[in-house]
Amino acid sequence: MASLYTAGRIRVAKNSTKVYGTDTEWLINYIKANDLILINLELHEILSVTSSVELVLSEAYTGESLENANYLIIHISAQVFAAKVAKQIQEIIDKYSSRETEIVTKLKEYDPYIKIVKLFGLYLDEDGDWAQDPEKGGSVLPDDVPVASSEDIQELLDELGFDGK
Repeated sequence: MASLYTAGRIRVAKNSTKVYGTDTEWLINYIKANDLILINLELHEILSVTSSVELVLSEAYTGESLENANYLIIHISAQVFAAKVAKQIQEIIDKYSSRETEIVTKLKEYDPYIKIVKLFGLYLDEDGDWAQDPEKGGSVLPDDVPVASSEDIQELLDELGFDGK
């Protein structure tokens, strides 16, 4: 649900994010961030309301400077805002899910290497070289068994877009 608000008049300068009102009483009438304001046929999202006569747009007004102008605020209800947030959360979940599938697929390609690394107790030491856990016994990895090098692993991480953060 949305309601409309038009009390008072506004002034706004070209390329400014600040809108100033006269007789607007925005705070008393619960105008808030995420509400929309129509100025000279340009629709803007309100970033914040600093007083009953001053608000800040999320992006600069690009029309001609206005003095004593009409405006229209579309007051967005909590349900509309919640729906917007829910949509953004769903987009993040969808992005993560597709990324997770991609990661699992790539890791399956390295499954034989992972089994060998675990079997022989291999790990990368401080210098980035393969070392063997002495607890795993004196087994050494035969030269003919392929093992992912630290470069292979880094290449996989780069390909998957991991930057170490």
